[in-house]
Amino acid sequence: MFIDNDTVFATVHINDWIQTIGRKPISGDVVEMPHLKDEFALNDYNIALPRYFVIEDVSRASEGYSITWWPHLYRLKLKKIADSQHYADILDQPIADANGDPTNQTLRDVLSTKGRELEINDAIITQAEADTPLSGYETRQFYTLAIDPTNGNPILETVDDNTKPPDASSMGLDTSRIHGRAVRSGYVGYLLGDGFPPNGYDFGHGVTFPVSPYLNDYYLRTDFAPNRLFRYDGVRWIKVEDAVRHKLTNTDDRTTQKTGFINNNNVNIIGGKDVPERQALSKVLKPKADF
Repeated sequence: MFIDNDTVFATVHINDWIQTIGRKPISGDVVEMPHLKDEFALNDYNIALPRYFVIEDVSRASEGYSITWWPHLYRLKLKKIADSQHYADILDQPIADANGDPTNQTLRDVLSTKGRELEINDAIITQAEADTPLSGYETRQFYTLAIDPTNGNPILETVDDNTKPPDASSMGLDTSRIHGRAVRSGYVGYLLGDGFPPNGYDFGHGVTFPVSPYLNDYYLRTDFAPNRLFRYDGVRWIKVEDAVRHKLTNTDDRTTQKTGFINNNNVNIIGGKDVPERQALSKVLKPKADF
């Protein structure tokens, strides 16, 4: 349980290390272990894979004290190097094949597992998006019962119901299209807005409102970030909800007005000078002079 195959403990003589390296070992030094070189890699490489380790900890070995209690040995705790910027000068070295001829590969190509780890990470993200496509809670499959605002009783729509709403004739509307229609979702909570009307009602979408809307028409404004759903009450367009349910991964679907402002890296040329659009408030506001 407690064995870590990637951890190696090495014991070196203090005087030998100082004479060879010129200083004491410190954390971050990289050591190559030639005796751990892998001549038979599982891939089709025609080279032996070298083994590089980075020093994590340096201490004095308990068995390295003489009878006079003077220390003679260093105990080094080593871990395999990872494909990171710290070891770029090592991993970018060209390698040769078994015959000593140069190849187009570097140590990074044969030692790094970054490509495979990225593939695994992308597969995990794909599966996560399939399991949980959007944030928040899914309520589109639930029916919202229309309520009469005057008495709070449910309004049921039936095929033989010909009762017209007060302004149905003036709007030139189909009665069955309006009577008993829920004006908004009956569910409240965190991240419920998906930009869809309740009960699967038809809706339009675009960057401007339609010219001749009907009562209780729904319209999704796509020029809002996030997109905003409106309902026409016969006089004006009323906000219903914002489509705040987005993918959980870092994609453009999560863009809002705030992210566009915070992540704004655009630069304008004003008076022959490059002026970034995003500036600190202290640079925009001119302090009032003291008189």
